[in-house]
Amino acid sequence: YSKNYENIAIKKNTKIIISVRDLRDMLISRYYHIKSDQKHWLHKKLIKLDFTEGFLKSLKEKFSPSSEDPLTYYYFWIKNWILEGKKKNYLILWFEDYKKEPLKYINKILEYTDNKNFSAEEIYSKMKNKRKINSLSQGLKNYGRSKSTFRKGAVGEWHELFDEKISRYFYKNIPGDIKDIEFDN
Repeated sequence: YSKNYENIAIKKNTKIIISVRDLRDMLISRYYHIKSDQKHWLHKKLIKLDFTEGFLKSLKEKFSPSSEDPLTYYYFWIKNWILEGKKKNYLILWFEDYKKEPLKYINKILEYTDNKNFSAEEIYSKMKNKRKINSLSQGLKNYGRSKSTFRKGAVGEWHELFDEKISRYFYKNIPGDIKDIEFDN
């Protein structure tokens, strides 16, 4: 959460929609993004490590001595957006809900924005077609901000990838209660 970003949206008279995902899956996705992005500052430190050691390093390593570790940073990023969203009655959505019921997710956005110009079905169909075209034309080896970097961190994947060592570190070092920020099935 950043008051600055919120103020920009408010000045533009836009409705704020907060879309979050379970921290554990998000951190897995981040880890694979770092491994695929050779320009990322942490890439060279992770590339030759096995998953457990690399993932743990991705949770601990700081960009600078004064910055927070990623586990703390992203925990509060999610928590503070949720808190502000609830206080100010913003629409809060979970990525996991999109994966389970995309039309319902899109309909919530259309209702919240009072947009009657489109249907959820139309939007979802266009999204599927665009993804299909992009995957055929770009392939999975293209990475970067303008292309999809979503390779791992699928819904619930943390159940499979969090071994005892990762789980012990994660739950010992998370700066608050996971219940405050986890997706509630």
